[in-house]
Formats: sequence, structure tokens, C-alpha cells
Amino acid sequence: MARSGDAVSLSCIYDLQGPLYTIKWYFNDNEFYRFVPKALPTQHSYPVNGMKVDIKNSDENGVTLINVSRELTGLYKCEVSEDMPTYHTAMKEQHMQVVDVPDTDPVILADKSRVEPNEILKANCTSGTSHPAPNVTWTLNGAYLNNETMEFKITSRKIPKGNMMMTWSSLELKAASGLFRDSRLGLRCFANIDGIYTATAEYEITEDAPLLAPITGDASPHRGSK
Repeated sequence: MARSGDAVSLSCIYDLQGPLYTIKWYFNDNEFYRFVPKALPTQHSYPVNGMKVDIKNSDENGVTLINVSRELTGLYKCEVSEDMPTYHTAMKEQHMQVVDVPDTDPVILADKSRVEPNEILKANCTSGTSHPAPNVTWTLNGAYLNNETMEFKITSRKIPKGNMMMTWSSLELKAASGLFRDSRLGLRCFANIDGIYTATAEYEITEDAPLLAPITGDASPHRGSK
């Protein structure tokens, strides 16, 4: 997996019994790079829509692509051939996905910033637009939500935005008194795309606990014994 705009180096590992004759690289069955040790020049690239080969950083061991875009998601193949007399040929293939990551961080919105103990808190987290859509997860006070110690419901859906996607996640949480830390709840949502992109948003909820009325009144006079 790679980000749009990055340079990507693809490696081809092989073990030959004889000398190398040629290495060919394919994208979805279209050849885009060839290395032939006996030829002059030894390297040659072929036009593929949206692809730019960095010849200076490519050789018999791999090929480097510059400024990759989402249209370069697909199947990449490396074909290695031995020189005569056998001309034995072997091929390996691997799928690569190019991701358009969000250009904005996720945002949390809540229905209130103060809640009473055991009140239902409603919040939602909206990611930035990307392709594919991010996965969204929640934490409370730095820990992932736990069904055994909390009452909550999460609803998530992925929403198309033109040729991109976004993720919307809704949280309903019972703000039990035991969940508060120093009279606060720290909500955080994470937007993640398979480890290649992670961003977070935070929102703090304050406990709206009733105040105890002060004790007032005159103290009874102390009577000493005679």
C-alpha cells in the first residue's frame, strides 16, 4: 500500500542458476520497465498511463515509480529470464493499492459538553475525504470502549463524496458516574487506513453533578458542668 504522490520502490528477488538475460516489469499485463544486462542502454521504460519510472533509481533488482496516483492500483508482475542455453523464465506478482489519504483531520461533535451521571451522551466523528474510506474507532479516557464495563452503541457508515469517501461514526454512551476521571470524560476518535494514515480528534465532557447545599444554622451553646 502506498500514498498518492509518494515514490514507490518495487523489488524483485530471484536466484538464478545461470546468468541473467532479462527482467521485465508489468502493470496489469502492460510492460512498463525492462532491464537487459547485454543491451545498450541496459534499461528501457514503456509508456503506461499515469506512470513515471525513475530510471536512475531502477536496476536489475527493482524499479522505482515517482508520484504514484490511485489509478496505479493494480497487479504488478516481475518476470526474470536466464540467459542461454536454458532461457528459463519465472514470474512473481503482487497487488499494490495506492491510497488518497484525507487532507483534513477527523472532527468530533457532541450534543452537549456537560452531562449528568448516567445520562446518555451522543457524539459523532466525521473523517476527512479519502479513497478508500478510513476506519473510525473510539476511546474513552485513553482506553478502547469495553462492553463489559460500559453501556454504549456505535453506528458507522461510509459516505460517497464525488470520487472519494468519508466515514461517519455515531456514539451513544451512558455516562455512568464511575467513568468520570476528575469529573471529566475524554473522548477521542481515530481515523485509520491500514496503518498508512492515522489522525485523531478529541472532545472533553464535564460532569454536571449536583452541588451539595452548605450546612447552615447556629451551633447549640456548650454547657459546662458545675
